[in-house]
Amino acid sequence: MKNITKILVVALMVTTCFSGCGTLKNFDNNSAEIEIFDDVSMANDTESSTVSEDEISSKEEFSSKEEFSSKEEIPSKNDTAKESKITYYTYITESQDNQYSEENQQDAQNDDDEQEFYYEEQEEQEEEEDMEEYQYHYVDGVLIVNKTYGIPKEYDPQGLIPECAEAFEQMVSAAAEAGISIYDNSDYRSYAEQEELYYEYINIYGQEWADQLCAKPGHSEHQTGMAIDCATWDSGYFPGTPAAEWLEAHCSEYGFIIRYPYGKEWATGYGYEAWHIRYVGDLAQDITDSGLSLEEYFGLV
Repeated sequence: MKNITKILVVALMVTTCFSGCGTLKNFDNNSAEIEIFDDVSMANDTESSTVSEDEISSKEEFSSKEEFSSKEEIPSKNDTAKESKITYYTYITESQDNQYSEENQQDAQNDDDEQEFYYEEQEEQEEEEDMEEYQYHYVDGVLIVNKTYGIPKEYDPQGLIPECAEAFEQMVSAAAEAGISIYDNSDYRSYAEQEELYYEYINIYGQEWADQLCAKPGHSEHQTGMAIDCATWDSGYFPGTPAAEWLEAHCSEYGFIIRYPYGKEWATGYGYEAWHIRYVGDLAQDITDSGLSLEEYFGLV
């Protein structure tokens, strides 16, 4: 091993001398002293450095144990000499590396805490908004339920309210006397039933169309127990039938309005539904005569 090292040192000295980067000062069996220069012109200004077998061995052992971190290149200080570059290496010991890891872990923990606090604030804000959205909204004694105002899932009349059911029976009897067949195709739906229907529409039509065709749970008038979808035995399609015309002309006499009138999509949020009636009691005739939708009548748009 010592012979190999000596050969390497001799080769280094010869190369150094011929390259103009240094001169041989002293050599014996144990060490070689070489004067190192950046350039020939700098030979008189440099200090000698000694490289021994022990130092070489020590440096090799150090390099094998330490982790290489970074290097930077520093140009020669002599502006008149030709450019030369000396490369310096910086090493990080294992203890330093552990210190940096602990600091990074602490920073990551602080980031997680801040993010968790942000999400908690967001959840609280959303809960407050939901409470505001699903509180009962009455105008002149009329419960408003639409895309803006909802009702909580706890609201559960478990069917048509008695006044609505009685008024509808009277209207159906009057229609029959006029030769018109009208029947209750759909009325009360609970929050859970509306939720199931809504997501079924999403699966079939997609989110955008589902929102136009079906109310979100908590925003359906059917949950109030005061809305009915009418149908006729004379046709499978209700709009434009004699039953639809009769219903529009006479439903207000029994406390109902056409909830989603033609041409009022911008106000109600839904297209024309000739079959959907809503019980509002004594205000029905006045609302119908105004030609306004429920939202327009109560100034909700």
